[in-house]
Amino acid sequence: NVAPTFGQRIKQRRAALDLTQEALAERVGCAPQTIRKIESGERRPSRDMAERLALVLELAPEERESFLKAARASVIADTAVAAAPAVEQLEPRLLLPKYTRPFVGRTAELAQLRSLLADPACQLITLVGAGGIGKTRLAVELGSQCRLFADGVVFVSLVSVKTPTLLASAIADALGFTFHGTDEPTAQLFDYLREKELLLILDNMEQLLDSTDLLVELLTEAPHVKLLVTSRERLNMQGEWAVEIGGLQVRHSDADVAEAVALFVERARRVKHTFSLSDAEQRSVVRICQLVEGMPLAIELAASWVRMLSCSEIEAEISNSFDILSTSTRDMPGRHQSLRAVFEHSWHLLSDEERQVLRQLTVFRGGFDRSAAARVAGATLPVLAALVDKSLLRRTGDGRFDLHELVRQYAAEFLAQESQEQAAARDRHASYFIAWVESRTPALIARNQAATIREVSAEIDNIRAAWDWATTQHKLSDIRLGLAPLQWFYEFRTWFQEGELIFRNAANALKALAVVTEADSPNAAAENTTAADEYALLLGQLLARQGYFTLRCGQLERAREILRRSLALLQQHNDEGGTAAALVYLGIVAYQMGNYAEADRLLNDGLRISIERGDAWVRALSLCFLGLVAHAQGDYELARRLFSEDLAVWRAIDNVRGMVLCLNYFSTTLYKLGEYAEAQALLHESLTLCSATGDRFGLGTALSHLGLVAKAQGQFQEAHYLFSESLTLFKEMGNRWDIARTLNHFGVVALALGECQDAKRAYIESLRNSIEANAVPDALNALVGLARASVCEGNREQALELCLQVLQHPAPGKEAYERAEQLRAQLVTELPPAIID
Repeated sequence: NVAPTFGQRIKQRRAALDLTQEALAERVGCAPQTIRKIESGERRPSRDMAERLALVLELAPEERESFLKAARASVIADTAVAAAPAVEQLEPRLLLPKYTRPFVGRTAELAQLRSLLADPACQLITLVGAGGIGKTRLAVELGSQCRLFADGVVFVSLVSVKTPTLLASAIADALGFTFHGTDEPTAQLFDYLREKELLLILDNMEQLLDSTDLLVELLTEAPHVKLLVTSRERLNMQGEWAVEIGGLQVRHSDADVAEAVALFVERARRVKHTFSLSDAEQRSVVRICQLVEGMPLAIELAASWVRMLSCSEIEAEISNSFDILSTSTRDMPGRHQSLRAVFEHSWHLLSDEERQVLRQLTVFRGGFDRSAAARVAGATLPVLAALVDKSLLRRTGDGRFDLHELVRQYAAEFLAQESQEQAAARDRHASYFIAWVESRTPALIARNQAATIREVSAEIDNIRAAWDWATTQHKLSDIRLGLAPLQWFYEFRTWFQEGELIFRNAANALKALAVVTEADSPNAAAENTTAADEYALLLGQLLARQGYFTLRCGQLERAREILRRSLALLQQHNDEGGTAAALVYLGIVAYQMGNYAEADRLLNDGLRISIERGDAWVRALSLCFLGLVAHAQGDYELARRLFSEDLAVWRAIDNVRGMVLCLNYFSTTLYKLGEYAEAQALLHESLTLCSATGDRFGLGTALSHLGLVAKAQGQFQEAHYLFSESLTLFKEMGNRWDIARTLNHFGVVALALGECQDAKRAYIESLRNSIEANAVPDALNALVGLARASVCEGNREQALELCLQVLQHPAPGKEAYERAEQLRAQLVTELPPAIID
């Protein structure tokens, strides 16, 4: 026995908790690639990350110490265990269709079905799935591998059998059994089968659901016969073991090619033997397989087009319409020569009520629950159950329902033909989900918000569709309801780019009405002044949120422009709460641009209004950034007082995200005052809160600031780990300001470790991000860092030039100025007077 490596320990524990690498990464607060590298032994976690892993993996106290010790120890060599060879068995009689094309994939399904066939309690298995999902091919492959039945395996095609009376004849035909005499045919068939040990594969049973009585009698009369049935609908028989068949696996976590991609490549090479996958084409093939959700028939039909189209062209065609998914191949059954034919067959099996519900269910995105289906599509439980049984609707593991994307497209065509019905369904869908997310607002900002964030995340595709419809149709009441919860949700998920996009699109939709009177366009007055005021106020509120997320994306100039327009509208229409928030957002922009006097004025204006209105959230946010302004100007005692007051407000309203924000920034002031233990205590409290709430932005900041404390104490390797983890998180979120700041810290550590080139690269990347974000203080700090990197490389003259650029800037900030002046003074003593002059 060989002890598992540290990475294997994590992988085993993760599997025991049923966590994917992505889920573990989200809870720990790192990138999925970091977890992959740790599990593979390519890297080790920092001490803080190891502690978070121990917490998330729910290690017992006695395990925790050895786990943390192993995290920092050398990697133990991996071992592998060879699999035992399979036992060869005798070949029974197999009466099965022959296929010219090899079977691809379905490893897990085959293993599950072999286990069921071997179970004495299981006599009837139904493979249930949509047309084209590969039920027949899977059943035949299972039969070809099966050696459990002395009398073999027999395939019975029911495609052309339309009436129950012909079922017994079809089975007898496949068995090679001939009826004789005047006895009832079914009685003769049962006599023949009574002593047989046989597997019968009954293919395409969905049109013969009225024949289940015959199957019950067959299984009673022939107890050693087992039935493997394929059907688009469950048989709903006692003793039935229904196995739902879905699409092929599209992505694979290991190096192996995913099943769906392997099928596409195999079929493509039969059409065009020179076909091979480049990296670009592989991306298109993966996307094709995703578009058809791994449906084997659709993949085969798509692959048949490689003789005429590139993979990217096939992808584009399928994105527009599934009508390309057809073929003229002569040896393919007519019902499988196009997906439309497959779906038409299923559609005609539905009742009028089932058709109506199915077409209205197409307005959902990303699944839905029973309550939503009832409110939006009028779906009763019996109708939902019928659609599931007919393989047109899927029940997911979490109790939700969803439609296969191609089924959705097909049914949506019928809804589009009924424009009034479609508009009404979209209206109900939008109102339902915006009201639903608005009702979660209190829980979104509560201490136990993580569960609510996960709940909203599960419905985000529906919420996106609802918001899009509400904004394009100018449903003002729905838009107003969605403002607060969507801002909180996108903030907490750190989806800043999408947050900016949804509020920008909504604002643009309102502007397009030409009824809004903006401060900068007084001639756009509408005939209806009340309507104009209503639209203008809502536009101001939308612009405030667009500007906020533009700020969060690090686009400071653009954020300032948007927020100024928002402020004018909000002041014009006497929205004091919105005005206070817009002032604070503008103050944050000014702070990040290094305009400290302007930032102080704007933040104090917002603070004054928030105190008058009793708005604790805006008050706390303004106090936090006033603390940062004081810190940036070197007034650390004032910063300490402001942060202390700020933290008390956040604690009073129990706003965890606000606490994290303040704890992280308060720590930097304590770090500057040399109070390292106190700074670390605040940051460890922040880390605990971030892990509990899934606050990735707060986590990235806390890690960066822990790196600062480690650096100040000479723990450069630990600081290197911490800055690396922080940088990975900020890059995922796309916040240039925090990327630039963290790169500057990273450069300092690289210089301390003597890695001049790494430091130079970090400072150059920081400078680029700072310039793009117009973050002047960070750009100046990057220039000082480049000056120090130049000294490290022996280029003191260039270093002096960079220092002078910083010192000559009109507003360099205390930190950049002091560092540049200190280095300049050193260089003046080392360089010849001629160069200095």
